[in-house]
Amino acid sequence: MRSCKWLKPAYPDDHIIIVTQFSIAGTFYYQPSLQTLRWMTGVTLKLVHNPRNKYDRNAIAVFAVGKLLWTVPRIVHVGHLPADLAQQIADLRCLPSILPRLRLVDIPNSTIIIELTGPKELRQKLFTTRGH
Repeated sequence: MRSCKWLKPAYPDDHIIIVTQFSIAGTFYYQPSLQTLRWMTGVTLKLVHNPRNKYDRNAIAVFAVGKLLWTVPRIVHVGHLPADLAQQIADLRCLPSILPRLRLVDIPNSTIIIELTGPKELRQKLFTTRGH
């Protein structure tokens, strides 16, 4: 993966974009993971609720899953969803129906931009909850 690259992976037919592009939080604290991510191929993202997080019981960790140098399977923790979004997802109990989509990896600036996809009705619920 180059130091900065825009991506547009596909998502399932029954999903729509429910939250447009945003930066994941805390990437600065995961520098070794970002450096590993640079060399990974076939990267997808996985969201994992982390109720034992000492700062936020609704924390949702973001993991990159792929292969290191095309052969070695690798999973690296690269940050968290922003706290306000994690709270809304927790309130709606909808994490299992959400799929993250990687859009941009900018290693020099410690930035990873993603978007979330999910069922159409979930977008309406999230936007109602968020006051949009």
